[in-house]
Formats: sequence, structure tokens, C-alpha cells
Amino acid sequence: MRVLLDQSVGVHYGYMAIEPFGAGLTAELLQARGGQRNGLCGATFPGALSFVVGLHTGSVPVRIELHDDAPPPEPDWEDVVEASLTPVEGEPYALTSFGHAEPLDLPTDRSLRARWSAHGMDESHRGGPGEGEQPLDRYLLQLWPAPPAADTVVRWGSEAARYWHGVAERTPPPPTPEERARARIAQEASDRARDEAARRARLEREETDAWGGRPPSDDLRAWGWRARQLAGQDRDLVDAIAGLDPEQQRAVATWAATRACERAGILDRPGLATALADIARGATPAAPWTGFGEAWDALFPAEPDDEDGAGASGPVAAAVATISLGPAAAARTPLAPEAAAIDAVLAAADPHPGTAAAGAVDGLGSGALDRDACFAEALVVVRSLATR
Repeated sequence: MRVLLDQSVGVHYGYMAIEPFGAGLTAELLQARGGQRNGLCGATFPGALSFVVGLHTGSVPVRIELHDDAPPPEPDWEDVVEASLTPVEGEPYALTSFGHAEPLDLPTDRSLRARWSAHGMDESHRGGPGEGEQPLDRYLLQLWPAPPAADTVVRWGSEAARYWHGVAERTPPPPTPEERARARIAQEASDRARDEAARRARLEREETDAWGGRPPSDDLRAWGWRARQLAGQDRDLVDAIAGLDPEQQRAVATWAATRACERAGILDRPGLATALADIARGATPAAPWTGFGEAWDALFPAEPDDEDGAGASGPVAAAVATISLGPAAAARTPLAPEAAAIDAVLAAADPHPGTAAAGAVDGLGSGALDRDACFAEALVVVRSLATR
């Protein structure tokens, strides 16, 4: 026989446990007696044992012995119960009590039978010892190698034990490891579904906000970020454009591109009339209307004597160079009229008539000092087309 522990152990709420060191199972072990015959030594939680003592709070003598074989029960113990423990192999063990831990040199390579013996539980439960007095209850845990077996009540002598045996009979057994695993998997799946639903709801709210307070249809969403940007500024205008047929939408795109060029004073620039005519009939304009830089260079060529490429239009070009066109540009300082005109023409050349119309109107508005008035003008044009 080897003594693993023989000392006073601090207890709280009349409870202590043997568990892997640092496992933090104490709260769960409170249910470890469920479904057992005895209520003093709970063994249904895998790899751990929980014990009930008579004293609520204070210190009680505890002795833990490791035997090679089952020792005979000693006659002076009032309450004796037995249960089985299959330790977690390789884990260090401790005797714990709500934050306190006493290390135990417990073998973990075999199943053990545990005999928990108690004396004086009733006396200690009724009041406990006074200051300086000897403890009223004491406990012995004997362990020896044995295959797992059902728990049993070897001896019963106290009212405290009778009460806890009854609690064990009334308490349902805790879930098995397999049941816990299935519950964990189900909970994780539920958590993922909840998180995904929350993510989708957040994205829907963000999309609705970006589209001016109303969620877009799938067709409208397919028009792209320029339509979303315009909707964030004037959703009624976008819905009015969406109500037109493709030919009418192409007419809106042509009008917006032409109006932007008119405001910029560039309608007379070479090649622009041809590009607008191509847009009106749904054709793709030829170069230089394939990119902003090419169109800018064609409309505003550098002066021959200007070595750095900044001629009469140099200040405008410098302003354009600092502007980034993109989905996040809904609220910004107006573009230079020339830049807005090129943007509107390039947007109007999109092969999809709805995308072209929304993009061209957005481009027109990007260069307007009074954007609300600009969109109001566009809405008049759209509604006039709708009545034809």
C-alpha cells in the first residue's frame, strides 16, 4: 500500500473531487452522481470522481491510499461506497475543491476501483467544529486496480448519506461522451447557422442601405456598382430607369453622355460626335474611347512647346490625376467637368443598356455642383421617355 495524500483538505459547499490537474471540471462534476446507487462518490463523469463531505466550509482530514488489491472494509467507518475510475492516461491528477488543488501521484495506465469511507458526516453537517476544536468528520479513499464496475453502497449509517443516495437516484445520469460529442457537433452547427444568418442579415442591411434604402432585384443588382452608387444618391431615379425598355435606356445613356459633354464645352471636339452616335445605336465606340487616359489625351493634347505635357489644359489634368473613380465615391467633391464628361461617355458605352444608362447618369452627376438638380433633370428626361 502507498499513501498518496494524508492531510487536512479545505472544502467549500461540502464538496471535493479527483480530476486531471487544471481540467476545470469541478462544476460539471456536480452532476456526476446522476443515475448511481450512491450519492457520496460520483463516478459517471469520464476520468474523474466527485465526493460529498459533511462539513460545508472548512478543513477535513482526508487520506488517500493506493493498494495492489482490494483491502477489506474497516468497521469503524459509518458510510462506505464504491465506484470505478478510468483515469485519462498520461494526465497528472489532483484532489480539487473549488480552486484548491493537491497533486496526486495517481497511476493512469489502468482502471481503478475507488472506496470512499466517511465518519461523522451528520455531526459536521449540523455545525462543524468550533475554533481550535478537532474536526468532526474524516474521510478515507482507497484505490486499487480493477476493471470498471457499477457503483455500490457497502455501508450506510448517516442521515447525510441517506439524503445524498436519494439525490443520486433522482438525478438523471449525465450524457455519455458520445452524447456530449453529438451535442457539441449539433451546437457548433447551430452556432454556424446562427452566425451565417447574422452575416447574411448584415450584408442584406448593408446592401439595402447602399441601394438607397430598398433592396435591389437580381436584375438591378447585375447592373453593377455604378447603378448602386447612383441608387445611393437617388433610388427613385434608378427605379425609373429600370422601368424603361432597353431602347429607352440606351437613349438615357446617350442623353446623359451628351449633356455631360455639353456642360464641359467639348461637344465640338473631333471624334466625339461619332462616339455619341455609336452609343446611340448600341455600338462600341472606336479608339480613343476605350479608356480614360486615351480619351483625355485625344480631347486635350499637350501643347507642342510644353515639354512636361501640361498645356492650356494642364490644371484640369492635374485635378483629374488625383481623382479615383470607384464604388466608394458616392459622396465626393465634384469632378472637373471635362473628367466627368469622359466618364459619362465611357459609362454610356457599356453593352448593357441599363448599366450604360445608370453609369452615364452617375457620371453626369459626378461633375455637377448641384447634384440634386442634375438628377431631377435626368428624372424628367426618363419620365418623358416612359410616356412615349
